[in-house]
Formats: sequence, structure tokens, C-alpha cells
Amino acid sequence: MSSLCVVPPSEDDIVADSRGELMYRWFSDLGNEISTASAASHHFKHGTLTGDDRESLIANAIERFLPKKQFVSSGKLFNIEGKLSLQQDVVVADHDYPILQSNSGARLIPVESAAVTIEVKSALPKNELFKSLHNCHSANSLPIAISSGFIENEVNRVSWYNPNRDRVKGQIRTSLMPKTYVYSFKGPRSAKSLRDNMAEWIVENIAKKQLAY
Repeated sequence: MSSLCVVPPSEDDIVADSRGELMYRWFSDLGNEISTASAASHHFKHGTLTGDDRESLIANAIERFLPKKQFVSSGKLFNIEGKLSLQQDVVVADHDYPILQSNSGARLIPVESAAVTIEVKSALPKNELFKSLHNCHSANSLPIAISSGFIENEVNRVSWYNPNRDRVKGQIRTSLMPKTYVYSFKGPRSAKSLRDNMAEWIVENIAKKQLAY
């Protein structure tokens, strides 16, 4: 005869569940606010949000939960070699690095300071998806400046369970690159069409180039 032992949740478990539920509700409310603001645009002359309106909505939403050490901007990323990304709609970056700004307001942001970039679209047909993916790729493929000492220390720290040093070095560099996202107010026709379009872009722009080497 088997017996069932019921263990009551610990205080830490209860706190964690409550915190998770609170954050879920908060972000759900924030998403509803963005949807409402987007829908309200139909009362105006053009009936749709302009690019600046869309980006401002997302930037303002992100600013509400960012830590003080980070800020939201837009512009191009650049690296120590002077290479530039394409224009990024929204950039979340650290205050620890200088931002270069022209009189016209154009901004250049060091790639090492960028944590996240976001492409913001009203809809996501194939051509807009490809344009967004090109922009994202231009941001997270910029070579970043990392000291060789830091790399070696990190490789030595994990070498006991991952002896492939070259692979670890690549993983470390990838982890330090800005994470890139695409946000669309209106989704694609179906998950399958999105998957197929992304696969096509990857084959044409990533896989073939890697095979060429």
C-alpha cells in the first residue's frame, strides 16, 4: 500500500510565486496599454502610427522598468574599428560609455554598451521581416572589444566541463553581443509563414556565407 506525503510550500516558494504573478499582471497591463495606444491612432488623420510614434511607444514602455544604469535611445552602433551597424529603432544601453551625437540628433552608440536592440514594425510582411533581420544582424555581428585576459580567465574557469577552448571563446563573445529583437504591432499571417520566411533569410544571409568560408 503506497502512501502520499504532501509537503507544504516553503515561504520562499510562496514569495517566488507571488512575485511571478505580480510581474505577469504588471507586464500584461503594460501590453494592454501599448495595444490601446496603438488602436487609438486610428482616430487620427493617417489612421496608423508613424515610425516615430511606434518607437516612442515601445521606448517609453521599456523605460518604466529599466534599472537606472541603463537608458533607451535609438541610433547606430559602432565598434573600436569604426564599423557601423544599420540604424536601430530602439537601443537599450549602459550609461558607462560615451554616446556620440550630432547637431541633428543622430546618435552613435558603442556596441559594448548596447544590451538590446529592437526593430519596431506596424506589421510584419516578408519584406519588412527581412529588413528587420538585416538590421538586427548588423548590430550583433559587429566585432566587440574584449581583453584577451578576460577571455582566457573565463575559458579557464569553465574548461573543466568544456575542454573545447575555441568553442568556449566563441560562446563568450556571443554572450557579450547585444541581443536583438523584432516587435510588430500586427503579427504575421501564421506561425508557419514566419518560420518559413525566417528560414529563407537565414539560408540566404547566414548559411551560404558560412559555407563560402
